[in-house]
Amino acid sequence: MIRFIMLLLALIASPALAGPDRPLKPGTVITNAKNLTSYRYVDAKDEATGLRIDGFTLKYGRAGIRLQGNAHDIVIRNGAMTTKGITSGSDLPVGIDIGGTVHDVLIEGVTATGHRMIYVPKKYTNGDGFSQEAQVYRVTYRRDVSIDNSDGGFDLKGQARLEDLVAERNGRNYRFWNDITATTLTSRNPSGAHVWLNAKAAQAVVIDRLVVSSTTTAPVLRIENAHPVSVTVKECVLAVPAGTLLQWGGKSAKVTWGKNCLRDARGYAVNTPVMAAARRGFDVGEVLHDRKGDGTVTLTTATIIARINARLQAAGSPVVLKRNDTLKLVNGSWYEMAK
Repeated sequence: MIRFIMLLLALIASPALAGPDRPLKPGTVITNAKNLTSYRYVDAKDEATGLRIDGFTLKYGRAGIRLQGNAHDIVIRNGAMTTKGITSGSDLPVGIDIGGTVHDVLIEGVTATGHRMIYVPKKYTNGDGFSQEAQVYRVTYRRDVSIDNSDGGFDLKGQARLEDLVAERNGRNYRFWNDITATTLTSRNPSGAHVWLNAKAAQAVVIDRLVVSSTTTAPVLRIENAHPVSVTVKECVLAVPAGTLLQWGGKSAKVTWGKNCLRDARGYAVNTPVMAAARRGFDVGEVLHDRKGDGTVTLTTATIIARINARLQAAGSPVVLKRNDTLKLVNGSWYEMAK
């Protein structure tokens, strides 16, 4: 009997069998959540329908939020999430993981960092900030940031709309397997590619503005397969090393490059002139909590102000922020002083 009880306790404690730290029912509202100990904070199916999460700080063993089944009408906004450390084996780390036929979802103002796996030779290295499976639809990602993930910053197999996103130091910053419409995408220092496509059928990707900077020669656009995909990039802002390909692969693709999306005779990207690349505001390095939902944030927390000022100083910015300063969002993690 004692052995049976000990075995039962061990099974209950096993991460693979552990339930979510935050069980749901339809219409659940979660505000200002903080959880630093879970395996998965939210792991739900249809009971996630109507879910509202506004304001959260999460640290977990495997995943922050997993949604499956046919859950819909979901809003997740204003949060930061990361893993407890590098994972291995079957613990595939991900910030927000959407599967099944989940639909009608808004993810806004969320920063996902540090989803990394130990590298094992001849095995695929997973680790995504945001992941979406193929049958998921009508998902909008707005002003989200994905940093330091070993695989994809945004790994999207389903259709999605992207608005003012930032991806930095991921394996491939943006991984698209399906139709995508995007406003501004900012990509910095991926190890593999800035934008990576691998559709299983015809695919259409439209990006209004692609802002790329890098110290490596990862290609700006990498197309893996021979499907007749359509890619339109209406405007580029490029700051990459010599020898960076503007486009790798895609012999059957129709790619339309717009303003400042230039390459030389060898196919290498031509950097955008400094005047054209100039942008408003300054990069605070994170998405700030927009409590009013109007694109402005008033600074009141001393630790946040100190953290941002340290980043600005390291970047050589003359801006010094103080308590009660109000910032206006430009896009991604870029802000300017509100007038």
